[in-house]
Amino acid sequence: MKKEPFTILESGYIAPNGDFYSCGYFEHLDTAKELLSTFYDYTTFDDEKELLNKGWVSIHCLMFSFVPTYLFGFRNHLTPEQIRVIKPIVENNWERILKSNQTELKDEFER
Repeated sequence: MKKEPFTILESGYIAPNGDFYSCGYFEHLDTAKELLSTFYDYTTFDDEKELLNKGWVSIHCLMFSFVPTYLFGFRNHLTPEQIRVIKPIVENNWERILKSNQTELKDEFER
């Protein structure tokens, strides 16, 4: 897995340390399996859930009427490293974040 800079809003995963790993549209399950296998040396029947439980953030692109909308998934509070990486991109793309997700992210940024 190759980490990449998170400079534009795109699908993928952000590790607790802030490293970003992109994935293509509908490739989250395969990417989650590869990340879990690479960093933790095992997989489960729900690899994405396992990553989220370990503090990772998922970023999904949803298409509503051909307008890309993004959903950030996380189970725990964001780490300071994740906030540092995510906040500027989210703030520059606020209108592209799923409305119900905006409140969660704002709360995390202000904690």
